[in-house]
Amino acid sequence: MAKLEVLFVASEAAPLVKTGGLGDVAGALPAALAKLGVKVSLVIPAYGQIDKSAFRPLDMHGAHAWAGRDWPIEAFHGRLNNHDIYLLGCPALFERPGIYADQHGDYADNLTRFSFFCRAVIKLGQALKLEPQVLHVNDWQSALLPAILDTGAVEPTPLSQACKILTIHNLAYQGIFPSDQYHLTGLPTAFYNMEGIEFWGNISLLKAGIVCCDAINTVSPSYAAEIKAPAQGCGMDGILRKRGDHVLGIVNGADYNVWSPEKDPLLPTSFNAGNLKPKKICRNQLLQKLKLKPVDKAPVLGVVGRIAYQKGIDVMAPALAEFMAENDCRVVVLGSGEERYRQMLIELARAYPEQVGFISEFSESWAHLVQAGSDMLLMPSRYEPCGLSQLYAMRYGTIPVVHATGGLIDTVSDYNPKTRQGTGFMFSDYGVPGFLQALRRADKVFRTPRIWQALMASAMGQDFSWDKSAREYINMYEQFYKP
Repeated sequence: MAKLEVLFVASEAAPLVKTGGLGDVAGALPAALAKLGVKVSLVIPAYGQIDKSAFRPLDMHGAHAWAGRDWPIEAFHGRLNNHDIYLLGCPALFERPGIYADQHGDYADNLTRFSFFCRAVIKLGQALKLEPQVLHVNDWQSALLPAILDTGAVEPTPLSQACKILTIHNLAYQGIFPSDQYHLTGLPTAFYNMEGIEFWGNISLLKAGIVCCDAINTVSPSYAAEIKAPAQGCGMDGILRKRGDHVLGIVNGADYNVWSPEKDPLLPTSFNAGNLKPKKICRNQLLQKLKLKPVDKAPVLGVVGRIAYQKGIDVMAPALAEFMAENDCRVVVLGSGEERYRQMLIELARAYPEQVGFISEFSESWAHLVQAGSDMLLMPSRYEPCGLSQLYAMRYGTIPVVHATGGLIDTVSDYNPKTRQGTGFMFSDYGVPGFLQALRRADKVFRTPRIWQALMASAMGQDFSWDKSAREYINMYEQFYKP
């Protein structure tokens, strides 16, 4: 086939704007595809937080995008890594303190905002005469775009002919809005039905994408299987089962240009699998910055991620309290999120002031130091589409202790004390006892430095670079693209 051309649409992309894993993927996957010879154009909203000084304004000739009214489109062009990037926006919709929400919660007009964005992508394609073979959208914020193209809501364009791929980064976030806002989508009345956008009396933008795309992929094979069953299907399992072989799983990659202890500028020193001694410097600095009591013979346990129900904070907090009662370990938690779970961690830190440090505002510099300075990374997630923290942790010789779910199954190998093979510690019985058992197993191995260092070296030798994942995405594009 001719050189593959992909229009990659997302609502965030690191390093310009990021709230979670989607931002990491949209910042890394297009670059990995371009490195393999794919012509990639990335489109994200023109948020007010983005520094546009390196971007060139585009004249859209007075183009407007409809979302209940005509909104003027602002467009900018630049380069990110090795590919084109376009910013599309409207000051009234995107010049705000937050991306999806502020301190009061989700923006009430998010349906208008992202309906506008999806239609602006179509206008951009027309203005630039883009003719990609693949239109790759991500999560609910851009999942409306394939539905707009496929339901006759707009006149046919070259984008209408593209193979349409939807990546679901987390099925729990579905873009659900009241049915009385349906007119804001601009979709035909006939599409509001059980086989279309309707979802339990509301509308779901994610469901619209699931229905209209040629293929749907999630960010790990195990999660792709899990979401077809009621327990993890979030009410979408029926429609996903109906799509059958068109639902695939591809494990996320890790950007080792950013996450690598050999060249990480955010660390006090570098280290690698052949020279692990400098990791102790990172460990000591982490404890010192948090004013935690130094420790040598007990592990430092790190947590990096959202403070949310999904992440199992209500399991982790009581388990750690019990574990610390019998173990002189240190615990460092980095993340922001739901208040009730924050309070659990605040209370844990108050109860164990010399052992627990809680950094309640996320920052990249802290994330790198926690990953490098911890001995273990804790991820007792109830469900985990892929997870990136465990991939980063292994590269830093920080051993993951994880629940056997989703992408954690696909990326972490449970340690076998007989063969001494594995890259982490897993538990299947979800709850405090199961998690505690995994912690104790890990601690037992940690007490034998020679074996622990071999485990660290094994984890650091795992390769989850984006090159492998990008090749799988290309195979998927070619499988479903029908010229």
